[in-house]
Amino acid sequence: MKLNGGLDGILHRQSLARWDRVGAGLSACDPVSLRAIRQEAIDLRHRLDRVVADAECRLVAETPEGRDLIAPSDSDWAWRPPVFCTRLLVPGQAGVTNGALMGDALKIFHDCTHSEISVRQRAGRGQAGAAPQVIDLDVMGFDGSFLSLVVDLPPEAIRGLSMSHIVQIDLMVEYERPLELFARLNIKHGPNVEQVVRELDLREPRVTAEIDLAYTDIVEAQIDRAWLDIIVGQPRMNRLSIRDFVLSRRLRAEM
Repeated sequence: MKLNGGLDGILHRQSLARWDRVGAGLSACDPVSLRAIRQEAIDLRHRLDRVVADAECRLVAETPEGRDLIAPSDSDWAWRPPVFCTRLLVPGQAGVTNGALMGDALKIFHDCTHSEISVRQRAGRGQAGAAPQVIDLDVMGFDGSFLSLVVDLPPEAIRGLSMSHIVQIDLMVEYERPLELFARLNIKHGPNVEQVVRELDLREPRVTAEIDLAYTDIVEAQIDRAWLDIIVGQPRMNRLSIRDFVLSRRLRAEM
């Protein structure tokens, strides 16, 4: 896609001028009009935020730091979630509620009755093989039975996905106290959800796990959604820092 400089520039200036007029006239609006304007602005902001995040993620991918993405050379798809690429407008949350959203693709789920969980995005240190942005998960008290970070995979991840694929998960993690991490790939096909769990070996900061879809029962023609859970064991009084998060897929080498 290439923007039409002249026409797109005119439309852009007209749009900016319109919102300047709307903002200047708010004091004269009745409550019904104010609610309508607010909703229109919210709808527009959501779309603009998504465009900004996607554009920044693609721009980062063109930098030396962004090109340093750990994935097999024979991958037919590789992806770093946008929350690890671009700065969020709201970089942190305290007392994280169940289902809290960080960016467009990362959610946090737990069943604590009293949340002492906080999450924060911060700039990375420019370490080789690491993402531009880091996610810190801090947990003080924990009275729940589970804590997980859930990443929704984009449509490109499931386009053409088959039982001939191997899905690879590459993480770079740091933590204060020993803990357990599990990766669970969920693939929805028709009314069913295929789930495959891998325990992550944390003896090294760089963690890799593979899931061979040949051992699943997915119906390829019915795949319509996929997501990945990072399940955190023993989270109490701990900090987990995810310095990189890359998903990729490749076709299995046939004998």
